[in-house]
Amino acid sequence: MTATALDQAANDPTADAAFEDRARLEALRRYDVREDLVHADLDGIARLASWVIGAPSAAIFLPGRDGTAVPGRLVASHGADRATLSRLGAQRRPLSVRADLVSADGHIVGTLLAFGDEARAVDAEQQARLGDLAQQAMALLELRRMALTLAQMTPRDSVTGLSNRRNLEQAIAAAIGRAERGLGTPAVLALDINGLKDVNETFGRESGDALLRDVADRLTRTARGVDTVARLAADDFAILLEHTGGTGATAALGRFREGVVGLTAGGGARPVSAVIGVATYRAGDSVASLLSRADAEMYAEKTRV
Repeated sequence: MTATALDQAANDPTADAAFEDRARLEALRRYDVREDLVHADLDGIARLASWVIGAPSAAIFLPGRDGTAVPGRLVASHGADRATLSRLGAQRRPLSVRADLVSADGHIVGTLLAFGDEARAVDAEQQARLGDLAQQAMALLELRRMALTLAQMTPRDSVTGLSNRRNLEQAIAAAIGRAERGLGTPAVLALDINGLKDVNETFGRESGDALLRDVADRLTRTARGVDTVARLAADDFAILLEHTGGTGATAALGRFREGVVGLTAGGGARPVSAVIGVATYRAGDSVASLLSRADAEMYAEKTRV
């Protein structure tokens, strides 16, 4: 930023607000918390919050990934229907007591709410204990952030033994570099397991992990030795297909689809499906854009299933 731009920013309160918003969003991105997964530890915080305030329900919301706070992302709840809360939030109730989740650098990255449909008095001691619980929830989020940082420092996923996101992104960057020199056209395949959350809730985490390992084994056996198979997140996988653009990528997509047919969980009690999409490198692609296009193809497939 030039000196002139700095002077303008110093005299412009909206510039300060914009900077604060960007800083808060960056703080929020440090925490790998997804709305569609079960977070039993955070649900426990919500349960205690309900008891402390004497309210029938409590929930933890994080802002949406664009910073939108209402209804935000529901990541924990107690005593209320999750589907309704995810859609409407917990605002505008006769009883609504909140405590913010504040990061170490001072940014509000979430809210702990205790609420109900009958108004009642809440004393200072109860409000203070709700604040203590918000601090505990923040501590759990910090532990998740540190675990994510450590996972990104190691090249392998601990559950499946596959490459992790960091390792895959490095491999894609190298493949793009070769493509730019005219040394082959890579493609990226994205895969998402349908219903992993339900498997974990119905049969337990061990069954979910067994499903993940089964998928990893099938993908590895279908891939070639030069390809890179990775687990990116809970139910998200990706494969870098070296020198496999155009019709080769389409053929590979068919092989991987066949490879994951017949998935089951819970000792065969629950059939499980997966959706897959593929994107071939285009001139000007970055690692992020190639992964993003593969994800878009995969989600387009999901809407057709």
